[in-house]
Amino acid sequence: MPHYLRIGEKKLSRIRLTIHPGATVTEVFSLLRKVEIVGLPHSPQTIIYAVLELVSNSLRALSKKTDPAPVYVTLAFKDGSFTAEVRDEAGGFDPSTLPYDINLPADRIDIESKAFHAYREANGNRHFGLGLYIAKKVFDRLEIHFFDSTGNEVPWDAQEKHGTLIRGSIAIGAPHGAARREAESTSR
Repeated sequence: MPHYLRIGEKKLSRIRLTIHPGATVTEVFSLLRKVEIVGLPHSPQTIIYAVLELVSNSLRALSKKTDPAPVYVTLAFKDGSFTAEVRDEAGGFDPSTLPYDINLPADRIDIESKAFHAYREANGNRHFGLGLYIAKKVFDRLEIHFFDSTGNEVPWDAQEKHGTLIRGSIAIGAPHGAARREAESTSR
């Protein structure tokens, strides 16, 4: 089965989108819906929704900046996998403030837990803590990287975090979740 991204009549292996920091979620959704993901066993709509959640997180963080930069979304087929990347210059975030341990597999995260409810209440029910969780459910592998103003990777607790890169990937040809289950079983 062929694997490609399609916008209109163009078939591509890679697409990079630039999202203006003032864009609304509706505008981003409209843009992402123009991209057709062909050849994955996953629902393309589910992948687009996960990317939309990550972009929404970036836009919310950028709205607090005085001179916000764009959000970059890259979708690509390469080396036997599909990858979606969301990159922003919103200053990063502290994973320890999430209502769950980001290192847990998605099926071990309880979105009805007291921690989730407290997180929602503390954020006036405007943030639900579900963006990364949804991405963890959709992608076989999810990586979170933080970088400084020169683009070098830094740890999440670094004094200076300039931005975040979140990369989700899906192994082509593997049943959904197979790569994740294999990685989890080898890490124990």
